[in-house]
Formats: sequence, structure tokens, C-alpha cells
Amino acid sequence: MKRNVIFNIENQNKIHFGKINDWKLNFRFKNKYEKISLSEGDKFIILEKDSSGRLTFTYYGKIISKESNNAAIKYGEKKFVHDLILEIKGLLNEDNLLEDYYYSLEIIKNFKNPYVHFQQSYRLIKDNDFDTIINKKINIPRSFFGILFNVLPREHKLNFISSIIKDEGDLIFSNYDYIKIGNYFSDYIKSNILDLSDYLLESWSMLNEIGNEDFKSIKFHFIDDDSFKNISQQIKIIKENEISEKEKDLINKFKDNYSDYYNESEFSQNLPLPIKL
Repeated sequence: MKRNVIFNIENQNKIHFGKINDWKLNFRFKNKYEKISLSEGDKFIILEKDSSGRLTFTYYGKIISKESNNAAIKYGEKKFVHDLILEIKGLLNEDNLLEDYYYSLEIIKNFKNPYVHFQQSYRLIKDNDFDTIINKKINIPRSFFGILFNVLPREHKLNFISSIIKDEGDLIFSNYDYIKIGNYFSDYIKSNILDLSDYLLESWSMLNEIGNEDFKSIKFHFIDDDSFKNISQQIKIIKENEISEKEKDLINKFKDNYSDYYNESEFSQNLPLPIKL
């Protein structure tokens, strides 16, 4: 059975990588294993840094030859040199950044540090992931949810999970319909964060219209974890972290932006919620 592999050529100290001609590459690396899980005919994708230092997918093709030989023993540890000849079948589009695929690849499980999955010289991936990268199938609804969810405070993460389990448990245990999850999440953000922030800001405005009294010194506040004993401190935090109107529009119109052209059947992986708590 032929495999799919991503070769990471970022660290030139660990590997040798060079062009033989316009359509052939040489990839050489050392490790402690005499046999590796790669063979002729396996398909590959190259991961490297672009001109701005960001990791990006660049070439794809297949392995056309493989040789493994003993290397010199160093510090009492025997190493083997693996020499691969790669045939380029095509170039990937510009801006094919690894970070764009954090929420679209089955191989990624660590959403706190997705790069950990690619830091070795090579990494085997499934057919679905290979197809996703080659054809740039960015899972937009799952990315929308994952990016916004993972920047929320832990309390909101737990509250959202509790809420969706109660109301739409099938969505996160078996179905994983990211259009519906995204819409539910949009409603949660609006009702539990945006609307409450607006209420608080409006209340502050109304209090200031009551009279000339300096409310900044009054020791009352809306209920929270008692971190802030003064309403003006709460207002300051909200204003400093207030999202833009463009971001609000994206949240409020999630379904209009994506559901009309996004086809869940394009993604054969039944990918679970991409969350870190």
C-alpha cells in the first residue's frame, strides 16, 4: 500500500535537501532506524519556509528511489542515512500556508501547538489530508469555529460546551455538522458576550446621564468573579477588548457567508470539535 508523506525541510541542520534538476529533488536524513516506512511510489508534499518565514506547502510528487546505508557511529549511537530521490509532479499555489490548514487536517489534534505534528523530518498522513492540501480544501466552517472558540476565556468555553450538549448533543458527539455548530456558536457569542457587553455599555451611559456624580469612585458593579469592584473598571476592560463591527458582522452573518457554497460532503473526514480547554 502506497503512503503519503510530508517532508519538512525547514531545519537544514537535520536534513540535506537540494535540487537535482527542475523536476527532481534529493532528500537525505539520518536517524537510528535501519528501515523506514517509506518506499518508491509513495506520494509526498514539501513543507518549507516562504520569504517571510512562514511555513508553506510548495511541491508535491512521488518518491522514485530510496537507499539506506550505515552512517558513522557518533557518541556511541549508530545512525543510518536515508537517501531519497523525489520527482515533482506539480507546484502548489502561493500562500498555501500551514496555518491555514490547522482546522482542516485530520492529523492535527494539538490545537495549542499544531506545529508539533510536523516538526520531524517527515510525517505520514492519510489520503484525506493529502487531498485536502493538494486541492486546498480549507474547511471554512470548522476553521471559523476553532479560531474563535480557542481564544475565548476558559469559562466561556466550558459554558458553551455545556450549552450545546444540552440543546444539540448530536452535533458534537456524532454528526459534526459545522454549519449548524457555527450557527449555534454565533448565537452563543451574540447572546452571551456581545449583547451583554452592549447592555453594560448602555447602562454606563445612562448612569452618567443621571447627574454630575462621579461614578468612577462608586463601589458598585455588575456581578462577575469579584475581580472588579468598580463598574468603570469593567467598562474599561470591555472597551479595550471590544471587537470591531466587521468582526461582529462576520459572526452575525456566518450562515450567509458560508452555507450557500460550502458542501459538507467535500470533507469525508468526520472531524471532531477542534477545541483546547
